[in-house]
Amino acid sequence: MKSETAAKFVPAGSREELVAGIRAGDESAWRATSEQYEPLLRWLARRCGLSAEDAGDAVQLTWLRCMKHIDQLTKTNKLNN
Repeated sequence: MKSETAAKFVPAGSREELVAGIRAGDESAWRATSEQYEPLLRWLARRCGLSAEDAGDAVQLTWLRCMKHIDQLTKTNKLNN
């Protein structure tokens, strides 16, 4: 997979709207989120040396954890916190 995958960007308002939609049970918000971020997640997993099969498992686990903790996502969350 090309490294440009990691460079895709979603404006902050769009991310917040997607999370709000997922919280509200909007299937289209979940679909849009997975279409936007799954290539990046797969790229990261492969970049860490996982096989295609293991990368798929890692991505699936990531989505499960995302859903489990969706109510903890806020616009103030940052990677360095």
